Amino acid sequence: MPSPQLGIRILNLLTVLGKTKEAQDFAEQLEGENYNAPVFYHEIFAELGHAALKEGDNAKHIEYRIKSLNWALKLPDYQQQAIAYSNYAVALRNNRNYQEAEQAFLNGLACAEQAKDIAQINSIKLRIAENATLGNDPEKARRWLKQISVEGLPSLQLSRYRKLVKDNAPH
Repeated sequence: MPSPQLGIRILNLLTVLGKTKEAQDFAEQLEGENYNAPVFYHEIFAELGHAALKEGDNAKHIEYRIKSLNWALKLPDYQQQAIAYSNYAVALRNNRNYQEAEQAFLNGLACAEQAKDIAQINSIKLRIAENATLGNDPEKARRWLKQISVEGLPSLQLSRYRKLVKDNAPH
């Protein structure tokens, strides 16, 4: 078997080429190698989660996000844990599991706050507002939108923020 670094490169190449089945099989082989490398496994399953999302396979998306999260939780890195929780929450939200998604987002928010990652804190608050909107709770969405620091929001997310503010404006 390859080193963890080469394994990630091969996995990335397989997913870029759209060879999802081969990437999944390769990841299973890598998982069986029991490398002592939580970062490696976290990245493997994050990559497979991206591939499952692109393919619209919600069950696989959730499965891989759970695995990625479990590996991220073994790392002493709150920023990576926040991202993993957020990705898992998106998978749940895409499956219309809004309450579970909200809890995962809140867990991610706690990690982002521990990491003092302002961009991630505001991104997760935006995602919680999106989740509330999709769950048909505009009041909750408005409460979360008010907590977002627009200056701390990544610029690529400003249009999503504006749209949510508009969509959740009281009538």
